Amino acid sequence: MRDDLGTLGIAVRRFLSDHLPSLSEDWWQTGVVSALSYQQRQVVQERGWTSLDQLDLAALLRLVDGNWDFLRQRTQLSYESRNWLKEATSVRNRVAHEAPGAARDPKRDYRDLDTLARLADALDPAGPETA
Repeated sequence: MRDDLGTLGIAVRRFLSDHLPSLSEDWWQTGVVSALSYQQRQVVQERGWTSLDQLDLAALLRLVDGNWDFLRQRTQLSYESRNWLKEATSVRNRVAHEAPGAARDPKRDYRDLDTLARLADALDPAGPETA
């Protein structure tokens, strides 16, 4: 599942890289830094990060959500895509915080993988991770 989340991260990062810079001249501040949680913002500022490549999946998903109206208008994302975004955030959080060696539920894994694939396809339909 962690590999699948990494693959989703590639699609999300590519999507944001393609669209966020057109938000404004100061897109990093307005579209990235201001959309992050307080803790994420602190990390970005303390480390001097200035690239989407430096952000983890949790931050990237938050950026899509925080810039949803702009991104939806620009790319014609479906409203259903936002549901997949919220579900993918839950999947990421569950996987990131599960106990080592915890038993996996195959039905939940199947559902989670379906959600990740649908979101990746919505954000990056031509991406290799959606093939």
